[in-house]
Amino acid sequence: MATKADLAEKVGELKAEIQRNANETIRWVVGTAIVISVAAITVMTFVLNNATPKTPAMPPIPIIINTQPPPAPK
Repeated sequence: MATKADLAEKVGELKAEIQRNANETIRWVVGTAIVISVAAITVMTFVLNNATPKTPAMPPIPIIINTQPPPAPK
């Protein structure tokens, strides 16, 4: 027959085990949420950067400077 002290000890051990399991579950859930978030952001960034074709950059318009002809000799 189990005594009150034995039962109290078993209840304490059971509570400690439940707490450890709860902490481990919380760690897994948070870690999984972080991994899924990072993966989703990575995929969204890739898709948004490659969804539309990039237009080629226009070359700069050349600047033309016209100088005055030298004066005619007299």
